[in-house]
Amino acid sequence: MSDQLPRILSAIVVVFACVFMASVMARKSGFYRGILGDSVDRELPLDGARGLLALAVLAHHSDFAHQWLTTGRWESNSSLIVFFGQGAVLVFFMITGYLFWGKAMQAMGRVSSITLWMGRLRRLGPLYIFSALLVLLVSLPTVLASSWHDGAQYVIHLSSLGLLKWTNLNELDSTTLNGGVQWSLWFEWRFYLVLPLVAWFAVERRVFILCGLVIAWVLSTKSSFGTLGTGYWTAFLPGLLAAHLLQKESARKRLTTHFAAISVLVWCIVVLVLTKCGGIRWSLVALVPVFFAVAAGNTFFGILSHPATRLLGTISYSVYLLHCIILMGVLKALKFAFDFNQLPLHYYSVLLIGIGAFVIVACSVSYRWIEHPALKWRIPIVGKLGSPASIRPRPVSVPQSQTV
Repeated sequence: MSDQLPRILSAIVVVFACVFMASVMARKSGFYRGILGDSVDRELPLDGARGLLALAVLAHHSDFAHQWLTTGRWESNSSLIVFFGQGAVLVFFMITGYLFWGKAMQAMGRVSSITLWMGRLRRLGPLYIFSALLVLLVSLPTVLASSWHDGAQYVIHLSSLGLLKWTNLNELDSTTLNGGVQWSLWFEWRFYLVLPLVAWFAVERRVFILCGLVIAWVLSTKSSFGTLGTGYWTAFLPGLLAAHLLQKESARKRLTTHFAAISVLVWCIVVLVLTKCGGIRWSLVALVPVFFAVAAGNTFFGILSHPATRLLGTISYSVYLLHCIILMGVLKALKFAFDFNQLPLHYYSVLLIGIGAFVIVACSVSYRWIEHPALKWRIPIVGKLGSPASIRPRPVSVPQSQTV
């Protein structure tokens, strides 16, 4: 379509607005200066990558929102726009696999279920509850007007921390409330639930057996690698493999050079161009080398270790969960004042600049007062039932990192 390039540029505008506001916050906020100054046991490129991935999802939804305003459909006919969101979630899954499989390796294949699940609950729960309450507040009139059964089912799924897939209620489409971003937590939670059971494969080269079993299962299901298909499960596998393969210092050194950064970016672009961003299968082929370079510590010319991108990484979970609530809230409010069918795209781009800046400020506040206090709080039961003291972790080069 002839309007695809202007729409892509419009979506990218919001990314630059967010990066600029993040750089201001990184300089002006004493709290975030302290957070960014504490780089002990942090994988800085992964932090920066998470921040840019969250912005890619925002860019993805900014075009979906524009299409919804003008056509009434929550979709995009640009394969690159679709890739922004789809590819970002794939790499999020790779990062999750890498970090938590590294911890399983350190524990020599013995993972405490209580420690893992309570830690994830503390990390993911508070902000999810906050975002779900915002969605419930907006949808409350529809909930009250619906039948008791439908309303209760909607609220139960809404409050499930992402373990259950959300349901629509009458004419209310929950996707247009928060972009449907909670769908990825459905995969994340199942990974955390099964991790203690499969951690045995984290010892030595058993991981290759596990990867082979998963790939065989995916190939035998006859399901496509489409949206929410089994192909998403394969995105965790590069993370598992990276945790093993990047133990070698020689491999890390090769992947942290400027030549490696250029090579993996060129590879990604070539694959996407030749396949026209053709779905999850080719997205994985394009992104896995880039992920390996990031996991190895490549800063991509300092971009991923810059204070702005690291701040974005710190608040990436807030950005991921809240950005579309803010975006759609503002657009729905303005819909009463503007006819978006008549609004030129460059005016919409200017509007996105303001929305993007506000998203960063709002998410900085939500991290400061919702996420960060929960991270500092220690649950007593975890200390009593956590990992046995007798487990001596095997040293591996996978530092601790805050994960989404």
